[in-house]
Amino acid sequence: MKNIILIISLLFYSFSVVNAQKYVFFKSPWKGDVTVAKESKGGLNMPTITVPERCWHMDASLQDISIYKDVQLNDANKTIWCSFLALKEKGNSHLGLSFEKDNDKKILVEAGVSQTPQLIVVRIDYSEKTDRAYIFYSPTAAAVPDLENAVSVLSGDFDFNRIRILAEKGSKGMVSDVFIGTNYHDVVRPNKLQVVEKEGQAQTVLSWKKEKQALWVQTSGGTLFLQPYDIGSVHVMFGSELEIEKNKSFAVTQQPDIAEFDVEDTRREIILRSSCLSVTVNKKAGYISLLDKSGKLLLKEWPEKARMNVHGDSVNAYCRFQLQDEEALYGLGQFRDNLMNLRNAKRELVQFNTQAAVPVIYSTGKWGLFWDNPSRTIYADNNAGMSFVSDYGRIVNYYLFVGDGMDKLVAAYRSLTGVAPMLPAWALGYHQSRNRYATQKEVMEVAKRMKEETGCDGIMVARGAKGNPWLFKRILHYLETGELLPPPTAEEVKRMIVRHGTLQTEFRGEEIAMREMRKHVAWYTAGFPHSSALRNDINQVETLEELERLVDERI
Repeated sequence: MKNIILIISLLFYSFSVVNAQKYVFFKSPWKGDVTVAKESKGGLNMPTITVPERCWHMDASLQDISIYKDVQLNDANKTIWCSFLALKEKGNSHLGLSFEKDNDKKILVEAGVSQTPQLIVVRIDYSEKTDRAYIFYSPTAAAVPDLENAVSVLSGDFDFNRIRILAEKGSKGMVSDVFIGTNYHDVVRPNKLQVVEKEGQAQTVLSWKKEKQALWVQTSGGTLFLQPYDIGSVHVMFGSELEIEKNKSFAVTQQPDIAEFDVEDTRREIILRSSCLSVTVNKKAGYISLLDKSGKLLLKEWPEKARMNVHGDSVNAYCRFQLQDEEALYGLGQFRDNLMNLRNAKRELVQFNTQAAVPVIYSTGKWGLFWDNPSRTIYADNNAGMSFVSDYGRIVNYYLFVGDGMDKLVAAYRSLTGVAPMLPAWALGYHQSRNRYATQKEVMEVAKRMKEETGCDGIMVARGAKGNPWLFKRILHYLETGELLPPPTAEEVKRMIVRHGTLQTEFRGEEIAMREMRKHVAWYTAGFPHSSALRNDINQVETLEELERLVDERI
């Protein structure tokens, strides 16, 4: 196979493909007593989560009120999550959410009378035998709730195709819009992390033991776990002993050989020594220091304020470190902030677009640190030291590495998390990419010449296909015949827009589909007469029928 791939990325003429995701989606907007149930924006607020903009005032003092949405479940779905906010002001009658199949009520989730809005979360696990539903009231927003914390657990057949907000006669309250998804954070979105302006407390050492090839140190604030490896690293965990023992990493795929080590108990410190490194634990404050095999200090936790493990909606896992003035820091993944040296920097470690967060950092001071916490984390370095703060974590959990150079530090990290597979030979060849072309004809001529002159194995069309799914056929025809096919007619564009909108509605539900079609119509009609006015009007479309009518009248 030849080793050349041509990648052509066009800025204009765009098209977006509707992917058949394994997802849950609404098939319709709210129906039912929508004129009786008064709709408003806002009204239900919780400081810990991003709440839906829309809510419904359900005053069933005189009669039952209900509104519903039709739902389609993909056969591949194994777990469904659902959340809503409710504020029940009065009444002994039901007010809440009903899951239904062909008008047959499967699950009723009722809100209790309260003074403040209540977050209610439902998890449904599907199986071939018996489905199980777990209902959680006011779970911690940042953390996926443990199943044992469910207020109610139900068993049965919970296949549903309709969600209904209902208020039975005699009840009164407010219910938000409903979120449905395949994981917890599809339906519960914590507010942006607010770092608590509070430092950890000193954790005085009470006792220690060498057990299970590790050093266990009991402090006044929790248990400290230290386990050295032959690769020149040490695993550090802090929290309750139970949580440490049941900890399971999502990142560490390999366990290197555990190093032999000795423990020395002095008046001020407990010292762990292996052939590669030493770690000391200060008896008065509980902080640890990392030293190389010669005894040189490389890094230490912040004295007197070693670490913090706060259970709540703000900060759960935290640790701060003292650095040397002269050392530089590198790592944390791929960011577009033009930073190489991460001293005096701050980063939010989340995946976003081309941003790839990897919570590992390497120092020119011959140490590295891997922060093993899968939740959103804030990295910061300033006059107060280098810190990692995570949204959620029952324990503080990280690895320290030592090594004479970056290669050895990276090798230690790679030994923990696994080695990336080698790409096939064809993927290692020459790649060419260009972002802008004046015309489609130029694109096709470049593609044809590239194939003829280099014999490249493939051509990739990226953003150039937005609003122009005909591009692939035109390129193939040009490559085969040298003939440039005419662009699509207005009638072809109209049919494609309607087809696209219909597919979007089937997969995403009409409400979401019509919002997403606004950008697609703009791409389809770029360069058309009066397209600017059309884009303004398309923003008002809410139904597929309205989309069809507008397209038919204006294109």
